[in-house]
Amino acid sequence: MQAGIITYGALIAFIQLVGQIQGPAKSLTQYIPIIISTFTASERLMELEEIPRENKHKKTVSLGKSIGIRIKNIDFHYSEEKHIIHALSYHFPPGSSTVIMGETGAGKTTLIRLMLGLISPESGELVLYNGSQEVPASAETRNNFSYVPQGNTLFSGSIRDNLFLGDPNATTEDMVRVLHLACADFVFELPEGIDTVCGEQGYGLSEGQAQRICIARAFLRPGSILLLDEATSALDADTELHVLQNIKSHFSDKTLVIVSHREAAADFCEQKLELKRLR
Repeated sequence: MQAGIITYGALIAFIQLVGQIQGPAKSLTQYIPIIISTFTASERLMELEEIPRENKHKKTVSLGKSIGIRIKNIDFHYSEEKHIIHALSYHFPPGSSTVIMGETGAGKTTLIRLMLGLISPESGELVLYNGSQEVPASAETRNNFSYVPQGNTLFSGSIRDNLFLGDPNATTEDMVRVLHLACADFVFELPEGIDTVCGEQGYGLSEGQAQRICIARAFLRPGSILLLDEATSALDADTELHVLQNIKSHFSDKTLVIVSHREAAADFCEQKLELKRLR
C-alpha cells in the first residue's frame, strides 16, 4: 500500500475475503474428531456383523464364586494386516485385582471380548477355572462376568428400570445399597429418586453420574468376575478411589479386572498387565 500497488480499500477487501475462507476451514477442523469417532464406530459395527450367531438354547456354565482366568499363548488378529494379540500369556487368580493398561490399539478391548467369549483366540487357550473345573471362555461362560463397558450404557427409562437389568429380582433396599457403594448417592437427592426418568444413554445426567449408575447395576449382577472397561474415566480421582475401595471392601471374593489409563487404578490393583501395540 505504501508503494501504491494496492489501495487501502483493496487491502480491507482482501482481508475480509481471506477471513471468509479461513472461518469455514476452522469450523471444519472441529468435526475431525467426530468423523474419526464415526469411522471407528463403523468399523466396530462391521466387526460385530462378522461375529457368528450364538445358540441361545445352550446351557450356561456357572463356576461358582471363586473363579480365575488363565491365558496361555493366545493369538488374535482381525485381518492379515491387523494383528492385535500375539503369544500372550497371563494369569488372573481367583479373588485377585488386575489393571490392564496400554496405548490405543494395543488390544485391551480385544482381550475383554476374548474373556467374554464374544470372539475366540486363533491359537492358544483362554480358560475360566475354579477349584475343580476348567472351561474355555465362551458364550456359555459369560454369565460368570459382571461387565461395565466403555461409554454410557444407560437406556431410556427410570434409574430403577436400568438397575433391574442387573437383577430383575432386586429390591429397593438392594438398589439403595449398590448405589451407595458406587458413590451414586446423588440419586436420592433427585426429585423422583430411583424412579427418576433419564433419556437414552443417560440423557439428563452427567457422564460421571451415568457411569456410577452403570457400576451400581454391575454390582447387582451375580457374576464372580467384575470387569470394568474404562468404567471410571469420567469420575474425579477421589470418587474413583472411593468406588475402588468399596469394591475391595464389599466384593473381595470377586476377581477384579480393570481396563484403565489412570495410575490410581494401577496403584490400587495387585497386578498390572501392560499391553504393547504390535508394529
